[in-house]
Amino acid sequence: MEDLGEEVPAARYVNVKRLPETIPFSRTTNPERILNFTTEAPWNKMFLRSFIEEEKLDFQGIRNGNDVFFVESALCLAKRITVVPEPLVCYRKNQSTSLVGTLHKSPLTPFRAWCDTRESLIKKDAFPEKSFVNKFLGSMLYLLRNLSTWEAYMEAWRFLKEEGGMEKLSIKEQPKDYYVVDWHYDVVEHLLNDSAEDFHAFLSYLSYNQMITASAKQSSLRKKLNIQKEKVKSLKADAKENKAELKNKTKEFSKLEEEVKKLKADNAKLNDRIDKLKSSMTYKVGSVITWLPRKIKK
Repeated sequence: MEDLGEEVPAARYVNVKRLPETIPFSRTTNPERILNFTTEAPWNKMFLRSFIEEEKLDFQGIRNGNDVFFVESALCLAKRITVVPEPLVCYRKNQSTSLVGTLHKSPLTPFRAWCDTRESLIKKDAFPEKSFVNKFLGSMLYLLRNLSTWEAYMEAWRFLKEEGGMEKLSIKEQPKDYYVVDWHYDVVEHLLNDSAEDFHAFLSYLSYNQMITASAKQSSLRKKLNIQKEKVKSLKADAKENKAELKNKTKEFSKLEEEVKKLKADNAKLNDRIDKLKSSMTYKVGSVITWLPRKIKK
């Protein structure tokens, strides 16, 4: 059976908390977050063809990360960017046959794609360094965590630490408030000072702790969800019971309405009969005849 992986709502691929208040926006109006509100995936974006042709943007012919140069360059060079609030696509992850699942076969291509993007943006005077560094750090951690062999990990490590990769990607010591994600400060500190083995151990420990925290949060959310489900179930039961009771009361009310209508009709008939009797000669004669007895009785 084909491995379809796990379905992920595409809304996760646009971080609304990192969007500016004013939309449309661009690198010039939002320089520190221009690359941090979305992923480098092209499938949740639409591009104006004339803009792509004018900037001569293209996908790189590499195995992994071939969309990095195209998307990140487009985000930095675009004069107007807007966002659609409704999620229109759905993404599947953790497929064993995906490019990410086989990243170890060419571990350096994504890193080089980021280097090419940085170099091109600098030449075009459109390089948002802070946003770029924060974006790359998230991508780097994702790449390192998904390298399934030690050989591939060491190849990436040597590129970063021994072949000038960190300088090529503007990775250097920065204050804590420089980072969009707080714990990326610790990642950079360890990357600068650890050995390959120590950094791998740190990354493993970090991933484990994050998984435990996420699992605990998920467990808490599930409990809250179950409580809410029980409340909904109870409300539905009450609504059903109330609906049945309301239906019975509606029937009773309908009967009462019918009785009231009948009584009104009967009363109208009696009023009509009384009026007719009052206007009749026999009633008038009877009133005269019975006047004296009624007077005496009083």
